[in-house]
Amino acid sequence: MDAQRDEERRRFILDRRRDTASRSQALAKESLTLENAIKRSYFHKKPVTTAELDAWDNLLDFWTARAMNAIRGTLPEDVSSAIRSMFLLGAVRSVCT
Repeated sequence: MDAQRDEERRRFILDRRRDTASRSQALAKESLTLENAIKRSYFHKKPVTTAELDAWDNLLDFWTARAMNAIRGTLPEDVSSAIRSMFLLGAVRSVCT
């Protein structure tokens, strides 16, 4: 009885680890695609091209959307709405540009 329960727990844990690893790899692949579009990811006195600004914008949008999805799942709706409004108004983006 205990051996069967231990085996079920082990299988459950291994399945969760595989699922987490699979989701992490998919996220890393998607993020890497966006990051590869950024040619100069360091500070430089020369202006950034429009294409690279768009690449930065896409990367920030990707991570902002991920953060907002996480926030929606953990915060009360009124706090989540306030934070979402802040992002939609461009408060964060205006600081970054």
